[in-house]
Amino acid sequence: MWKELGHEMVKVIGADLSLNHGALVELVDGNISDFWYYTDYAGSAGRSKRGFRMPSWAKKKDRQIKQMYRIAWIVDFLEKVFRQSQAEYIGIEDYALDVGHGAHYQGEVGGVARLSCWNRGLKMRLHDPVTVKMFAAHKGNADKFEMEAAVVERWGIDFDFCNQPKAQPSKRVSDPKQNRQTSQDLCDAYALAQIVWTEVQLRKGTLTLAELHEKEVRVFNRVTRSYPIGLLDREWIVDPEREMN
Repeated sequence: MWKELGHEMVKVIGADLSLNHGALVELVDGNISDFWYYTDYAGSAGRSKRGFRMPSWAKKKDRQIKQMYRIAWIVDFLEKVFRQSQAEYIGIEDYALDVGHGAHYQGEVGGVARLSCWNRGLKMRLHDPVTVKMFAAHKGNADKFEMEAAVVERWGIDFDFCNQPKAQPSKRVSDPKQNRQTSQDLCDAYALAQIVWTEVQLRKGTLTLAELHEKEVRVFNRVTRSYPIGLLDREWIVDPEREMN
């Protein structure tokens, strides 16, 4: 934990992770302090010092071996981020219920991310995509563009500069569109970090539900069959033997 003039500063991370791309955003007392992202697009990775391009494993002919290299790379990436950040809390986007093709591979990424957090004693929270959209855009079915707009409008954070450069017009491409995968990942990660930071404040009593938008209140009061207890009445997901003090 950081301390300044006797004030205990809370550091949290939001993480939106996938097989070929992902992002983590760090907040200190609710303000963005750092971010990292990985992608298989060279153009996007080169737009920021915080961007990392995933290696190509094309020479590895065996599909299962390729997957092991990919998972090992992601684990190493996360460990480097966690060592640099030393955050105490983390929010990770949970699996979407409608994930179909490649769900088992996505599960491997989610599993190693959770295990990395567990082994480091981070206080973890898993939030499904609907919750993230409800909190940030106040709309549970918001699309990627609406999420980006919400992050820009509400918090003044714009990750557009990290995106793949727009394609140059050519004879074959008459109306090129910019790939916004990186900024979308970073916006989701930022929203996750803000949810965790809000929960920390609510638990400490420095913020009340009455001060939140009604859609944000629903995030903390929401109950389902899987989670019949509201968020604030649930413990953080953390190994008590490794919990950071």
